[in-house]
Amino acid sequence: MTFGPHQVKFSGHLREKLIVLRTAARALGEFGRLARSMIAIDENLIACPTTWGDPLKHLDEWKVTLYHRIFDELHVEYSVHDTERIVWIATIKPIFNHPLRQLTDSED
Repeated sequence: MTFGPHQVKFSGHLREKLIVLRTAARALGEFGRLARSMIAIDENLIACPTTWGDPLKHLDEWKVTLYHRIFDELHVEYSVHDTERIVWIATIKPIFNHPLRQLTDSED
């Protein structure tokens, strides 16, 4: 098991989704909440990704463990490499009653 600090990475596709969320958050007056949540998520994934989330499964061939966590009505899915200090964020998705959930409902 590795401990922080870790490097957090994500795909260009997720980057595009986060831009859409950020734009919508500004329009709905929720930018401050989203920004605070994203900072907290980033800080926790850098410092303690293996204890912050709940493990889902280990992928031996990729040498990663998949995790998820619900934080401020955002579902975060990510993987942590077994030996490298790298965290890959797969998704950050508004759920429950989050004001930005309407943006992701069509993806389900």
